[in-house]
Amino acid sequence: MDAEKKISFLLETIVDDETHEVSLRVSFLLSDSITQPAINKDIVIGLLEQRGFSQYHRLDEQISAAVEDIKQKLADLESNSELANETFETPVVALAVDATAEVTIATDSLEAFITLTPAKGGKQLELAQVKSILSEEGVKFGVEGQLLIDLLQQAKQSKTGEPIEKLVARAKQPANGDDTQFIPLVDTANERVLKPQMRPDGTIDMRDLGNLPMVNAGQKIMRRELFTKGEPGIDVQGCSIEAQPGQDFDFAVAPGSRVNQENPLELLAEVSGQPNLIFNGMKVENAIKVKAVDLSTGNLDIDANLFVEGDITESMKVKCTGDITVGGVIESAEVEAKGSVFVGRGIVGHMPHSKPGEEHELTTFVRAGNSINALFASYSKLQAESVIHIDEQMLHCNATSQDTISVGSEKSGRGQISGGITKAGKIVEVDTIGSSAGILTRLDLSGSHKQHLESLADIEQELSQKQKQVKVLNENYSQLTHQKLTGDQQTQADKVKNTIVKFNEVISQLESEREAIKETIKLELHNVQLRVKRKIHSPIEVQIGPFKFKARRAMESGVISLVDDEISFHAENLD
Repeated sequence: MDAEKKISFLLETIVDDETHEVSLRVSFLLSDSITQPAINKDIVIGLLEQRGFSQYHRLDEQISAAVEDIKQKLADLESNSELANETFETPVVALAVDATAEVTIATDSLEAFITLTPAKGGKQLELAQVKSILSEEGVKFGVEGQLLIDLLQQAKQSKTGEPIEKLVARAKQPANGDDTQFIPLVDTANERVLKPQMRPDGTIDMRDLGNLPMVNAGQKIMRRELFTKGEPGIDVQGCSIEAQPGQDFDFAVAPGSRVNQENPLELLAEVSGQPNLIFNGMKVENAIKVKAVDLSTGNLDIDANLFVEGDITESMKVKCTGDITVGGVIESAEVEAKGSVFVGRGIVGHMPHSKPGEEHELTTFVRAGNSINALFASYSKLQAESVIHIDEQMLHCNATSQDTISVGSEKSGRGQISGGITKAGKIVEVDTIGSSAGILTRLDLSGSHKQHLESLADIEQELSQKQKQVKVLNENYSQLTHQKLTGDQQTQADKVKNTIVKFNEVISQLESEREAIKETIKLELHNVQLRVKRKIHSPIEVQIGPFKFKARRAMESGVISLVDDEISFHAENLD
């Protein structure tokens, strides 16, 4: 080969007008170029981009094969230059690919998706085409046009050509039916406490709660709205989705009420009295209304609900089998209700005269078989089987609830417990506990711990007795069976054996009860909480069963509870 001549090559692109496939034409030449051209995959890709095929789908494997063929041809020409000026065409190295779309319908037919692969040098899909594909694949309902437009726009702007999956159709969910509704047609006494009356000057009179809700015999007190069947939905394939009908409930007919025979959807008062809501119905109870409880009325002990428009005054005693609603205050009086006690204003006792270290003798005592609700409470003894709720302040009170004590409301955020001792079986929740004056505030969240311990002690005592008795019986039985027994002796031995079996069964039962109580104690103590929403002032003392906690510094909002047999404080935003 001429020493001054070098082997070179020329690459050209060839496009099939029908298939839009691109291949390469390679020409080998003898060149005066000093630099030997190199051939690699990047050169081919660069050529495709220069010729306007950057958006085409590249066949990288065939490009690599073409490069190797060219290298081999160049090597052959180095040894035989007579082959120069030859040309050959490579297999297809790129081709135009039209956009494609694949539809996927969820197994429950509630959604449909499209996986759209953008065009690579070919034709992009148009909106009408995509809609047609969806229809052909069975998507008949819920197609969201804007989602399709956004998808197509994203595909056109795609630089990678990677498939794009989008949700494009949603089913119309069924509207399930409503359960039977029970609509009160009259106010109830419990709601009345929450509706203080407005004075002419626009201020609120907490003493004036309006008239006591009363109904007359035959009056309509509740309406029953029948359940609805709901509206069916439509899945993306156009099939109906069955709606779940609501549940039908009948009136719960309680004493003092009856179903209207002329219209079974109405509940009537059977007697005149005070209406009170119950589940799916309303009861009408005897109710007694007085302006105040004072020397003019004397102490009251009644078998009815009681509504006191004003105050229950000092030294008076009130007892009733229903609810007690007080529009004003309870002041240094004893009040007991088997139901709930609702106080429009406060529960007030006198500051006791006691020496340091002595228990305060509180002058007001309110006990409820259900709950106690009041605006504020001070120097009072409060006991409720259910919830004690005070809207604003509970100061120097002895409050005991088997369930929850909450002090504060979402509107005011001024709930405060200061001084006294607060006992609850589950939760104490308050905005602020203690005071900046440094008043000791105590809380006992032990609940039924003392009673559980007493039950545990009784079981332990009975268990010990039974174990001693079994020990004596085993000794007797052993003596009897170490000798040859007569018929009477065998009968006696069998009786002893049977007694031992029965006692062992009792022992096993007692042991199970003992473990159950221990588990209950552990569970209850670890579930109780003191929840403080805003501020903890020191000093406070918290007791949970045998464990005690003392806060000697101020802390922010958080929870005090038993964790791993230790009372601890966990800072937490409870608003």
